[in-house]
Amino acid sequence: MKKVLIFTGVLCIILVLGCGKVSNENVSVKQIKQNAGIEKDAGKSKERLSVKVNNLKQERNLEMEEAKPISASDENFEIEVIQSDIPVLVDFWAPWCGPCHMAAPVLEKIAHEYQGRLKVCKLNVDEGRQTAMKYGIRSIPTLNLYVNGEVVDQIIGVTQSYESDLKRMIEPHI
Repeated sequence: MKKVLIFTGVLCIILVLGCGKVSNENVSVKQIKQNAGIEKDAGKSKERLSVKVNNLKQERNLEMEEAKPISASDENFEIEVIQSDIPVLVDFWAPWCGPCHMAAPVLEKIAHEYQGRLKVCKLNVDEGRQTAMKYGIRSIPTLNLYVNGEVVDQIIGVTQSYESDLKRMIEPHI
């Protein structure tokens, strides 16, 4: 009888300890699965973020490759021009202005040539009246050169040596 009691006691101890281990293992497996799910979700989030960042970089690179003047307005003038880290050449123009259309190809060439060192913006004075008035634009085309948010030079009208005049104005500030 003593042997039966000892055997039963040992069996109970083994069962209790064994069940405890199974229970702990089940919790650990659940935790591992949950952690794996969290890591998997975090990996997907990082991947999505990385894709978005790369897309934005590619879009900006395409804009830089094209190197065309940026359309400025009363709404974005502060961000595009005043807060720019690089000098900004702003063309104040209007669609009905003949000399403005003559100047456009030269400005595109300047935008391409000075890409990354100079930003070229065009502000239609009919649509951006507040900004045009703020900077005293009375004749078009008027080109203002902004450095650190301040007007440092200006050309009014289209000259015979327009491109070289623009370069002479820009060079000291780049």
